[in-house]
Amino acid sequence: MRLIDFDDFSNNTFNVVTELTYKKDDDEFRPDIILLINGMPLVFIEVKKPNNQDGILAEHKRIQTLFQNKKFRKFVNITQLMVFSNNMEYDDSSPLPIEGAFYATSSYQKPSFNYFREEQQFDLNTLLSTINDVNETAVLKDNNLLSIKNSPEFSNNKSPETPTNRICTSLFQPDHLAFILQYSIAYVKERTGLQKHIMRYPQMFATKAIEQKLEEGVNKGIIWHTQGSGKTALAYYNVKYLANYFQKKNVITKFYFIVGRLDLLIQASKEFKSRGLVVHNISSREAFAKDIKQPAARLNIEWLL
Repeated sequence: MRLIDFDDFSNNTFNVVTELTYKKDDDEFRPDIILLINGMPLVFIEVKKPNNQDGILAEHKRIQTLFQNKKFRKFVNITQLMVFSNNMEYDDSSPLPIEGAFYATSSYQKPSFNYFREEQQFDLNTLLSTINDVNETAVLKDNNLLSIKNSPEFSNNKSPETPTNRICTSLFQPDHLAFILQYSIAYVKERTGLQKHIMRYPQMFATKAIEQKLEEGVNKGIIWHTQGSGKTALAYYNVKYLANYFQKKNVITKFYFIVGRLDLLIQASKEFKSRGLVVHNISSREAFAKDIKQPAARLNIEWLL
């Protein structure tokens, strides 16, 4: 059974609703904005007033408390992507995410809020459609917000250049959303249990850059990473993405992760296995030279260290 058509993403049904009630027994919560694909609430957006430094932090704590409530497990499980914004620019001097628009995936413990900085320049005139006055009035009336229609704040917030609208434009374009749902989420076995991780935004752009270079006929290259920026995780995500990329071209892939120290082999092997990859260790150059000449005979994704 296929719940989402990723081959033709436009073949799915998309709806946006406000304050859909998530309820179990006497407990309930209502996210501000919910995106449904084929009727499934996969994404929600929480928006806060700007210039409220405690707003994002309070929302982070509230979501953490909600998601730890076992009555909401079904809602947590089906939620794939969340956006939290107070419609302000990032405060890079702050060690905590207190201002800006952030994204995360669901977690039974504490969701990690991620920054997002778009690298592409979009033609917004082509990408975004206009809304006429009749439809705008209908939406505001349906949400009991008709009183703000002529306010300066509402007029300013309709601009596509606001932080909230920028992150929505980036993440929720159909091809971007399809990529996130299909490739950017990983389940990781930790000591505390199964964790759900999502790509950081540089990892998303790096993955798409690799695809672009392959399409241009470039078959080798280097990805430059700083320490702590998620090199091992990016390697995992790219195995998943590139295996599918080449399979569509009838090419069965085999991936090698080459390390220079034994401790790195142990660490990388552990990280890949915790994400569900099948890992085989190669102990010598001779064994490596022999293995690389063997065809990749299986479709399951493997790493050879």
